Amino acid sequence: MSNGPSSKDYAKALLDDGFTQEQVNKFLDNLFEDENIPDETDKKPDNDDDGDWDKDDVPSDEQSDPPMDSKTEPENPEDDSYSPERNVDEAGGTVGSDPQCKPIFNPTVARMKRGKTYEKWEAGGRDGYISVSPPNTDLRVLRVRDAPDSSGEYREFKGKMDVIVSTGGYTRIFMPTEESYIIGYSTTEPDCELEFYTDHLSNTFVRSKHGKYDVTLQWTVFCKWSKEIGNLLYYYQDYDDDMTLHRLYELSEGYHNYNDSVVIQFRRLVPGLLRMIDEDYFGELIDALERSSMPGMLLNRSEPTSLAYFEALKKYNFRSTVQKLAGYMMSFGCDNIPEDGDMVVDCVRSREGSCRNRALAFFVIGNVIGIPTRYCCSDCHAYVEVYFPNVDRWTGMDLGGCPPPQPKGPQRKPKEQVNVLKKFEDNLLAMGWSKDEERFKIAIMSATAVEISGGA
Repeated sequence: MSNGPSSKDYAKALLDDGFTQEQVNKFLDNLFEDENIPDETDKKPDNDDDGDWDKDDVPSDEQSDPPMDSKTEPENPEDDSYSPERNVDEAGGTVGSDPQCKPIFNPTVARMKRGKTYEKWEAGGRDGYISVSPPNTDLRVLRVRDAPDSSGEYREFKGKMDVIVSTGGYTRIFMPTEESYIIGYSTTEPDCELEFYTDHLSNTFVRSKHGKYDVTLQWTVFCKWSKEIGNLLYYYQDYDDDMTLHRLYELSEGYHNYNDSVVIQFRRLVPGLLRMIDEDYFGELIDALERSSMPGMLLNRSEPTSLAYFEALKKYNFRSTVQKLAGYMMSFGCDNIPEDGDMVVDCVRSREGSCRNRALAFFVIGNVIGIPTRYCCSDCHAYVEVYFPNVDRWTGMDLGGCPPPQPKGPQRKPKEQVNVLKKFEDNLLAMGWSKDEERFKIAIMSATAVEISGGA
């Protein structure tokens, strides 16, 4: 895991909240030692990435090897940021373009195959939000293992994709779930030996041991299966019905080391978002959030308004809150996705938004109110992962999405209708009519109009 927000993170949030530099220095002096407090001039412009897939980019496996010795630590994947747009495919197409859901696995895991997973966001980017994914420092070897003995608790998935692998970089590959076990692989180049790696977010990467190859990679993984839902365990929402948000926070406090950056950046947005979703249900939580003046309140239990916040968390049930948020995001429409303004705020207000809008809204709100949440995306879909501390597992949640907008106007006619018109045209020609005659043109136009309108 990362080490949490630095003094620069706190300083930026406080300055953005209207605090003076003197107030910022005083506050940070009590939290940090031996760090230089940044002035306002230290602010850097946002790095607006286009979010395209990069073949030289790079589920967490508790049985993986411990971090390697620093002398043999491999190169880290390049900085990988992501800026979700309002309704485009992950391959960088335009609004309304056809999402390219590549059939990577057999049996298929469709849109929710696990590609990129993010834990930090900040204001910036084309539509107001951009992920913060610094180079990994905790890559671990993910060994190719034998198949599990208990086959009834697992399912086998075979993956296949074209990749470029080399010793100098990492190639990201898909996995069906957050926890997958690689049991074998092959490539179209017999001399290509591969190494697999995973990071703390369970993103999976592959690299070549020797040389560079452009190959078709085939790999086999075993994933845990849930008999309750007849699907991957990854989708099974195993709630403890007595768990409150306060207890959730206590059991998963370690995961908030990296989510505090979300709290700092977006805490001011969340009371308004909760009010739009259900002011009656979230009333006490909204009040506690609005009264808190500390952007790092989740770290400061001695601060009075933080104490009020923790007391409010005791009154909210984990299951009910997750279902309330997820149900609202799943109710979004697709006809009038806001084109301007804050992507999350405007989509929550209008209840219109694609998969990436829904996932990011849930991600921001969930983390600020104490629910550890990740943002995941494949080549054509975005969804969230929520941490369930009672079973120590991240669970994938699909909030739905939008199909590509269909073209307006008359649709392409079914093949049999086209044949009817062709037969009509052939009959006219057999009767001696010429295509150059006005009556021929009028007859064809009339017949076409009848077909489009659905007439006899």
